[in-house]
Amino acid sequence: MSGPGRPWWHLPLAVVAVAAIAVVALVAVNGVVGDDETVADTGATQATGVEPGQSEPGQSDSSDTESSDTEVTNQPSELEIVVVAEYSHDSTYTQGLEFIDSGPDSGLLLESGGQRGESVIRVWNPVTGQIVRSHDLDGDLFAEGATLVGDEALQLTWQAETAFRYDVASLTPIDEVSYAGEGWGLCQLGSDLVMSDGSSTLTFRDPDTFEAMASVNVTRGGAPVENLNELECVASGDSDLVWANVYQTAELMAIDPETGQVVHTVDAAALVPDDLVGNSDLVLNGIAYSPDTDRFWLTGKRWPVLYEVELR
Repeated sequence: MSGPGRPWWHLPLAVVAVAAIAVVALVAVNGVVGDDETVADTGATQATGVEPGQSEPGQSDSSDTESSDTEVTNQPSELEIVVVAEYSHDSTYTQGLEFIDSGPDSGLLLESGGQRGESVIRVWNPVTGQIVRSHDLDGDLFAEGATLVGDEALQLTWQAETAFRYDVASLTPIDEVSYAGEGWGLCQLGSDLVMSDGSSTLTFRDPDTFEAMASVNVTRGGAPVENLNELECVASGDSDLVWANVYQTAELMAIDPETGQVVHTVDAAALVPDDLVGNSDLVLNGIAYSPDTDRFWLTGKRWPVLYEVELR
C-alpha cells in the first residue's frame, strides 16, 4: 500500500491501472446522466429497434389510420326492402318508370317501354292498371329511360342517339334532341338531368338544350360500378341521391351525385318473379319514387307485378 505523500508514479502498476479505469467509468456516467434527452432517445431506439420516423410496433401510422377510415366510410350501407303492396303490370318491356306527384296526373306513372316495334311512352294508373294515354315510337327505334321536366317528358333511345320531348298532357311529340353514344337511364335532379349510358359514368345535362355539362364516375368502395341502367333522382335537401339499378342484377344503388360514391345498396332479388329467376334479360328495370309517401315503385322488363316498397 502507498503511504501518505508517496507519489502516484511510485505505486504498483496494477493499482494505477485500476484507478484509471474507475476514473474513466465515472466520467462516462457523468456525461450520459447529464443529458436526459440523450438517455430517452437512446433507450427508446434500443428498446424497440425502430428507426427514427417509423411507427412503434403495434401502433398505426396516422396516414394508414386515415386511409383505413376512408375505406370504411366509403363502404355503402345495406338497406332492407319491405313490400307494402303489389299491383298488376302488363308485358311492357320496362325501360324507365317515374311517379307523377303533381298536376292532373298526380298519382299516375310515366313509363317508357322498349324493344323495336314495341317502344312506347305512356301514362297509367298503377292501382287500377288503366292506361290513360300512350304514344308509340317508330318501329326501328328502341326506347330507353324517360323523365319528367315540368309539363314535358323526355325519352331516350338506345342507339339512335336521339331523345324525344313530349307534352305530358297529351304525349304529343314536341321536339327531339341529339346526343353522342347510347342512352340508358334518365332522371332530373334539381336543375340538371342525370343520364346513364351503361358504363360507370353519370352525365349531367341541361334540360333545355340536352348539352352535357359535367360527369361523375360511380364507385363502390373505390371500385367502378359498370352497367348503370335505370335511374331515379330523389331530391332531399343536402342528401340528394341518384338511385340506379345495375343491368342484369337485382341490386339497387343510391349514389351521391357529387362524389359518385355508392352510399346505400338494396338487394331486391326476392322481388324477381319465380319464373324469371336466372333470366339475364327480363330483369329489374323500373324505379319510381313517391315523395308524398317516401316509397318506391319497382318492376322489371315484362314483369307481371309492380311493387310498392319502403326502404329502411
